[in-house]
Amino acid sequence: MAEAQSFELLKKKRKSFRTAVTKIVNELEAELSNSDLNVDRLSELVETLSIKFEPLTLVDQQLEPLFKPEEFDGEFEITEKYREKVLLWQFRAKKKINEFSKPRVTSPSLQTTSSQSQDEHFRNSDNIRIKVPKYHITRFYGDDASKWLTIWNSFETSVHNNESLNKVDKFNYLKAHLGGSALNTVEGFPISAKAYDEAVELLKNRFANPEILIQAHMNKILSLQPLKNSNDLRSFRKFVDNCNVQLRSLNSLGVSSANYGKILCPMLLKLIPSDLLLDYNKLQQNGSGSDIQQLLSFLTQSLTAREQTYTMNKSSFELYDCRQETKSNFSREHRSHKQQNQKSFHTACELLTVPVKENKDKIKLICIFCDSMTHNSNECENVINMSLEERKNILLRKGACFNCLKVAKHLSRNCPMNKTKCEICSGLHHKIFCFKQHRREIESMSIDLTNQNTREIFLQTLTVYIENGNSKQLIRAILDTGSQKSYISEYAAKFIGLKSIGKETITHGLFGGHKITKVHDKYLINLCSYDGKYSFNMEVNDQKNICLGISRINDSRVLQKLATLNVFISDSFANNKLCLFEKHSDEIHILLGSDIVGKIFTGEVKQLSEGLTAVNIHLGWTVNIFC
Repeated sequence: MAEAQSFELLKKKRKSFRTAVTKIVNELEAELSNSDLNVDRLSELVETLSIKFEPLTLVDQQLEPLFKPEEFDGEFEITEKYREKVLLWQFRAKKKINEFSKPRVTSPSLQTTSSQSQDEHFRNSDNIRIKVPKYHITRFYGDDASKWLTIWNSFETSVHNNESLNKVDKFNYLKAHLGGSALNTVEGFPISAKAYDEAVELLKNRFANPEILIQAHMNKILSLQPLKNSNDLRSFRKFVDNCNVQLRSLNSLGVSSANYGKILCPMLLKLIPSDLLLDYNKLQQNGSGSDIQQLLSFLTQSLTAREQTYTMNKSSFELYDCRQETKSNFSREHRSHKQQNQKSFHTACELLTVPVKENKDKIKLICIFCDSMTHNSNECENVINMSLEERKNILLRKGACFNCLKVAKHLSRNCPMNKTKCEICSGLHHKIFCFKQHRREIESMSIDLTNQNTREIFLQTLTVYIENGNSKQLIRAILDTGSQKSYISEYAAKFIGLKSIGKETITHGLFGGHKITKVHDKYLINLCSYDGKYSFNMEVNDQKNICLGISRINDSRVLQKLATLNVFISDSFANNKLCLFEKHSDEIHILLGSDIVGKIFTGEVKQLSEGLTAVNIHLGWTVNIFC
């Protein structure tokens, strides 16, 4: 009862705050449309709007966990509309204030000549009418120290040194352009002028340390990808640009190339192809030592010459274009089959003997479904987990024949191989495309799922944010202390764009005592709680599938019990449409094993009733339910 009264009281407070905010926005809109604009009045309205909007935001945050699941989407949409409206009119008002704050350009004197007056007029009109693109500052997350100088220089020139902004506004802009560990560094400071200076000093002490920045830029150079072919112009340009960016950053830190050039130059020479290395060594026949600036100058000249040649004769570089290099095995096999099909067969004897002569020395096995070279396509075990439609789509996407299951430029009706007879229904198709077999698999799966769901179990799932650079994605995770390692699905790693930091061989002990040894890619990820209050970095291994889909808690009785104890389950209230999924919204893509669960466990446990336990970790509340 008390909880319901508190809920109604918060809704009344929100209504009053929204009315006050709407009134100020209307006054702001009327003032901006007034031909006789009062800048002082406009500034007062902007400041009042900021003060009134702050308690409204606080009340919205307090109400958010109290809404029912069916009410959450509608309430969230209305809240976002209010927020967007306030930010829009604040921006328009501040823009108009800044326009009136700029010094006006005095008109030319009446005593000047007419030609001088016209020139001055055109110069002033150009300055007024030309519209430049909006200036965008990249957000700094603190995971890559080498990005600090670039981002801080942009922020310093546009915000930090902007005299038209007070330090409170500067602090808000600063926090808006920080994320991850960088944002955690300045969390807890009050929004004030003094706190802004302290926050800037704290960020500089952590991320602007010259030794750390120099080491970060040197590591960037040492981790450059080798240039495999000098005619791959895109990779060549990327290689040269990356070298120049890091060297310019080192020079801005006061580190001269004379201090590291003799060591770095031989390392870069190992990353360029042999033809470029030969041309460079020809220039060094006078016995002078290698110089990093001289090497970059040589690479720039070689690249410029190739780019000029490419504009006049593109065919010379066609085979080494970056897009050609990144094509899949389909392109290479497609060309090989095209060459084979150009031969004309005149007799049945030639039709049978020529392929045997060409392939008798080396028989190449390539599975069309998993690209493995250890088995044929009709023996692939991964097909069992695919639907009939998925199997067909793979062959259509790769341009493969439905009869021979090979990448070839012919249809199944024109396939030179004998028609395959299905072992199940005796139809003229592979058994992997048999509709009857697929229907049996679906029925078997449905029976298994029906048997499993006789008693419902909710596991410890939660919704978190995963961050990678500038991207941030909602994702579902599960806690499993029975697993010694933490894992991320291969689909999630590819979708988010994670880069492997190494490989690890793990022997998995399966149910029944079976063991499987597998090599996993390792990734470094940053997980953040749903409310954004806690984040940390952790290492995970990749895994094709984490587990089957797990339902969210949608029992209203359970959710009401949790609400009375101020337990907010992110996995139940988060918008499932925004969570990462490949096919179904109930998919799990991160498994938090015992290597990390113990570190994020807070020790807070609430026993709601028999079989219902809520556990609090730093990433949010999870629930164990058996009903």
